[in-house]
Amino acid sequence: MEIKVIVFLLIAFFSMIQSLTKGAKEKEQKAQQAARRPAADPARRQRVQSEIESFLSEVTGKRPVSADTAEAEARERRRKAAEAKRLRQEEAKRKQAETERRRQVKEARRQSAAAQDRLNHLKSGVSDHVAAYLDDDVREHVDSSIISSVNSHLGDRDLEMPTGLIGGVSDGRNRAAESVRALLTDPSGIRNAILINEILSRPRSLRRRS
Repeated sequence: MEIKVIVFLLIAFFSMIQSLTKGAKEKEQKAQQAARRPAADPARRQRVQSEIESFLSEVTGKRPVSADTAEAEARERRRKAAEAKRLRQEEAKRKQAETERRRQVKEARRQSAAAQDRLNHLKSGVSDHVAAYLDDDVREHVDSSIISSVNSHLGDRDLEMPTGLIGGVSDGRNRAAESVRALLTDPSGIRNAILINEILSRPRSLRRRS
């Protein structure tokens, strides 16, 4: 019984050794065949590729695209994409510049309007102040000047009139002075008073000499 087992084990061992040896020989033969196989011909590969493309074109009904054509189309797509991007950037810059220009124009108009309002307010204030000052000064000057001139003329008349008429003339002179003061209550009266003063005053040539 033991001898049979030993024989079986020996047979199994030799069978395994034989299988391993056979597998190694087969691998070696395949490697040698691959080494002896000639390198693929580039022209043959190109011919095969052309045949495949022709077959695909017949099946799909589309023109086969060569490598050069594909590269040219890729360059054209990149060029168009770059051109579209450039146009978008230019349009964005143009819109931004237009928006900034409108903002500056609006700000300039606002500042101009504000400056004009300040100028008008200043002119109005100065005009009112000057008018009030000149009004008071002119009234005072014209009032005293005209009344003095009227009194001077009426006084000369008093010296020439009889004594009985002096009282009536004095009352008339007072009424004339009051009338003159009444004239000075409005601008038109002031202008009229200035004209009266010029009429009643001495000629300018004589005033300069004196």
